[in-house]
Amino acid sequence: MRTGLANTPQYNGNISGQTWRDTYNNERAAYRYGYDALSRLTSSTYGVLSGTTLTQTNRYNENLTYDLNGNTKSMLRNGYPAYLPPSQKKVCCTAEVRGTALVVLTC
Repeated sequence: MRTGLANTPQYNGNISGQTWRDTYNNERAAYRYGYDALSRLTSSTYGVLSGTTLTQTNRYNENLTYDLNGNTKSMLRNGYPAYLPPSQKKVCCTAEVRGTALVVLTC
């Protein structure tokens, strides 16, 4: 676990977080991931590492929900850059699933 990510270690094969250096502006960036009790990805939090602290965490966060069959039901993603109006910063997708088939994806 990298200091500053506040990610929960995963011992079942799930990835709890990742870091990298952005070559465009030389920032150290990171994602930390959250899972539900069935090990399904439920959230990812993006941030910039400033020393050992995760900052600027509202850029590309994602939240996912699932139906009773484990199919992705919805996904909400924050956008960036900061100058975009709020309506363009969030991408919300809702899926209609029948059985195991994706019927409609509305974003």
